[in-house]
Amino acid sequence: MTILLFCLATLIVALAWRASRVPIKHRWRRRQARIMCEGLHGRDRSQSPALIYARLRAMDALAFEKLLLESFERRGHRFVRNRRDDRGDGGIHGQVVIDGRVWLIQGKRYAGAIRPEHVQAFASLCTVSGLSGLFIHTGRIGSGSRDVVA
Repeated sequence: MTILLFCLATLIVALAWRASRVPIKHRWRRRQARIMCEGLHGRDRSQSPALIYARLRAMDALAFEKLLLESFERRGHRFVRNRRDDRGDGGIHGQVVIDGRVWLIQGKRYAGAIRPEHVQAFASLCTVSGLSGLFIHTGRIGSGSRDVVA
């Protein structure tokens, strides 16, 4: 009985220590991403695309990035979060392994059109790393961005 209580106490301390390593603002964003992901995979699945885009555009930008990784995880894909859980991540929010192939992930929560320089920077980063990339966004694609992708 004493060993069981000791193991339980050790587990609780370890979980509390791990949770304390993630700053509160990041925990809040991860929670927001988890709640949105649960909604989009559950009760909100039948909402119109326009309403879903409006909700995504209203999210915190960093929470949107976390939502993408949360969605990949729910689909059973292995992913790697960046060590930096903040801006200055070099344009990569994580990596996901789909069918044995590694993809770089960049998420942008836009209200308007995508900026071509963001697409160009991500395409250059993918070329330099030698990996394919997924540029996931909530914006409109203008002709300048189409030209960069082409």
